[in-house]
Amino acid sequence: MSDSPDPAAYWEALNNFVRHYHIGPDERGLYHFDADISFRSLRDVDQRTRVYISLDHNAVSPLRFAEHGELNPVHVHTEFRPGNNVVTFDNQELQITGTSPKLGRFTVRITPLETP
Repeated sequence: MSDSPDPAAYWEALNNFVRHYHIGPDERGLYHFDADISFRSLRDVDQRTRVYISLDHNAVSPLRFAEHGELNPVHVHTEFRPGNNVVTFDNQELQITGTSPKLGRFTVRITPLETP
């Protein structure tokens, strides 16, 4: 796995994830589901929340999760853009890695509550 953001791999991971879990879009084309989030960085957060995925390549933040408890932009990142982060689908979860001035190196694991 490369540490450099690859927009094509980002979109492939999102597509593979929603197909694997049979997550269908709503009337606006958004895929949403409840998941356990594990955020590891200078600040560690474990929280359950709603995740939103848009497969529209024009979406500003195609992968984001709802603010809940410690999962809020004051403490951690809640939106992930194709050119800024590495996103993979591995071991039944979405994995996001990146680096930011606010948090240093971070890793996020998104595990849906319902699995096939």
